[in-house]
Amino acid sequence: MDEKIYILGAGGEGQVCADTLIAAGYKVSGFFDDNEKLIGKETMGIRVLGHIFDAKKADGLFMISVGNNKTRQRVFKELEVPIERYFTVFHPFSRRGWGTTCGRGSINIMGSVLSTQVRVGNHVIVSLSSCVGHHNVIEDFTFIGPNACTDGEVWVKEGAFIGLGASVKPGVTIGKFATVGAGSVVIEDVPDYATVFGVPAKIIKIEREGK
Repeated sequence: MDEKIYILGAGGEGQVCADTLIAAGYKVSGFFDDNEKLIGKETMGIRVLGHIFDAKKADGLFMISVGNNKTRQRVFKELEVPIERYFTVFHPFSRRGWGTTCGRGSINIMGSVLSTQVRVGNHVIVSLSSCVGHHNVIEDFTFIGPNACTDGEVWVKEGAFIGLGASVKPGVTIGKFATVGAGSVVIEDVPDYATVFGVPAKIIKIEREGK
């Protein structure tokens, strides 16, 4: 591949992204990050070239690798880079089934599994050893946490976060920018902007839209 690949975000999630790209046989041409202490230094042998907004001047492809879904969405909107310039990567030890599609800028980390006929949107993080069941719809800017599992025909709406080791019953909808706490078992639909936790998961709070 001739085009350069840059990672926006040099923190923990950015380093996982770099590791995934390297494992898949790609070269990372640099990080961009807003942490002044990182700029000009190297992480994993990869130089932090400047602030995130400086990436507009770079010629190549990008991945936004920031764990917070709202921040990832904000960076995408503020950078105003066409969606076609975002790269998608699958770790060689990840799996995807027949008919499954994955949008631009999404990362599938080591051990993740996308079953048959799953639709994954743009800028999605499918984390370590997570499992996405058949005919799921995973919308833009979502995060499927390590060891989390969604069963068949689950709909995860834009910006939703499913925490470490959580599981979701077949046919359930996880609302827009909702949060499922670590280890929770979701057996009914989760409203937009709600935080749920427990076994079975119960609503802890619902944020005001756009907060």
